[in-house]
Amino acid sequence: LAACTEVSSLEVTKKSVPGDLVGEAVAWTESARTLGIVIGPLTGGGMHHAAGYKGPFIFSACCFLVLFFAMLVLPADKKVQTMSSEKFSNDTVWKLGNAPVFMLMTFVILLSCSAISFLEPTLQPMVSEAPY
Repeated sequence: LAACTEVSSLEVTKKSVPGDLVGEAVAWTESARTLGIVIGPLTGGGMHHAAGYKGPFIFSACCFLVLFFAMLVLPADKKVQTMSSEKFSNDTVWKLGNAPVFMLMTFVILLSCSAISFLEPTLQPMVSEAPY
């Protein structure tokens, strides 16, 4: 899942900036992502220590609400919207969704995610015992 979001965020960044600034925009995006990976666990641990188990989740929900309202209020750039709507069509998505390779990959990803989520609560008591 992280690989999909990484590729899609780079594509959104690429389409959102002029051609001569793509490298700089990708560099800023990757720097912010790396900073989040480094600082995120420390901040989440501090919030968990200060506010308990629900602290990081409440903070995350507040950040998403602020982002949601900012996206509603701030004006969107019309040039970016027209650029993305020119190249995108529903036919391409439909063709991709009906491709056998895509359906097989989707099935394998969903199967592996569900297997991991089924095993996690089952393995937790076994792993928390003395030999581990």
